[in-house]
Amino acid sequence: RGEMSQLKDSLGRETAVNRLPQRIVSLAPSNTEILFALGLDAEVVGVTELCDYPPQARLKEKIGGFLEPQIQRIKALQPDIILAYGDIHEPQVKELEREEQTIWVANPKTVKEVFENIEEIGMLTGRVSFAQDLTLSLRRRVGKVERKIDTVPCKTRPRVLRVMSYEPLIIAGSGSVQYDAIALSGGESISLPDSSAFPSITLETLRDYDPEVIITCDWKKGEVVEGLKGWGDMAAIRNAQIYSLPCGISCRPGPRVVELVERIAKFLYPHLFEQTYSRACR
Repeated sequence: RGEMSQLKDSLGRETAVNRLPQRIVSLAPSNTEILFALGLDAEVVGVTELCDYPPQARLKEKIGGFLEPQIQRIKALQPDIILAYGDIHEPQVKELEREEQTIWVANPKTVKEVFENIEEIGMLTGRVSFAQDLTLSLRRRVGKVERKIDTVPCKTRPRVLRVMSYEPLIIAGSGSVQYDAIALSGGESISLPDSSAFPSITLETLRDYDPEVIITCDWKKGEVVEGLKGWGDMAAIRNAQIYSLPCGISCRPGPRVVELVERIAKFLYPHLFEQTYSRACR
């Protein structure tokens, strides 16, 4: 329980923790979920306004929004370590580094990397065994899905599109956890030369791809119908294969990412799973 080994984060920075953190600030809902899953409820002293899961997270001190965490609020909490997320927090990371704060940055691009992040956070916080037990359970659940999907011939797997925004039209690209989750669930994602996490595409590209299944996030039927106006005759629209998932499950690369894999797989192959989910647009 003394000095802990250094870990390299997603920005290539080396983060070292000299003692077990007693005060932790999270700048992302996914990091917050991981911390609570590792039993670090008492150690979490600050979260963003978007950190709403588990429900206890809502009771924590707020340090601002996910996109614009407030440096002074963070410093006032005197954290031992700050858990940031991706390039989006790079300006804050640089400023906090100048203040000699200890920061670690997550930015997973696959489901496997989410599990690795959980284990790394476990190492930084002295919860190694908790993290290993958690990721073992999560990997087993993904493996259970994969074994069922392996029975589905590749040529029969449906074309799946995860729509992040209608206007502009932004989708989950190959640099995103959502894209990887679709593949694990037995779906075929749109292939683009742009390898970014959330590329913007044209309606023409979308029509050429002709998705057979569209997955949205926290959108009601009316919002989906409005968003699809002008898309034309696509298989997913024609066959009402449009599904909506809670943002907490579909957008956050934390422990619930496995539920994302499970739910998409059940959308695509209800006959392989006992439980099915209703369509958003029925």
